Amino acid sequence: MSRRALSFTIFCTAVLGLKLTLGQRVLAKVVFDGLEPRQLHGREREIALEMFGPAVDELPAMARRVLVLLLGRGSGKTTLSAAYGLYVMVTASLDGAGPGDVPTFVIIGPGRQNAKLSVRMALAMVKASPNLRGMLDSESRDGFVLRRADGRLVAFAAYAASRGGASAR
Repeated sequence: MSRRALSFTIFCTAVLGLKLTLGQRVLAKVVFDGLEPRQLHGREREIALEMFGPAVDELPAMARRVLVLLLGRGSGKTTLSAAYGLYVMVTASLDGAGPGDVPTFVIIGPGRQNAKLSVRMALAMVKASPNLRGMLDSESRDGFVLRRADGRLVAFAAYAASRGGASAR
């Protein structure tokens, strides 16, 4: 996992103004910020033990490559995924993108309306953040584009799931 100057957890609270629950904070620190469960203390460590199991002090590198979460209704899945999309959009290196490419964070939902929930939530976060609202370049029904401080454009888009993944190609 690459290290960025600003952690996802701090981005959520300081840039987006989100109030993460204890469970969301532990999930963010371990899954998105790359901390190991053994690095957490107190109540956070207790929650990590519940989430990842008492035998997991360190996540294997392979387990960090593909993320699959089983989260219940009202757990903040949409909020965290929208926030993570924004985080990646403004902090990721774009060195691998070619001239004219607009790197896009894609959300795929079971249906178009469901997928667009993340777009609406992420766009609301951008507009509510004094640090991000000036970056909004354009918006449409299915997504929006930000212009980063380095002048590069990055997009957030939503698609409905389709057989074989054709809708997201």
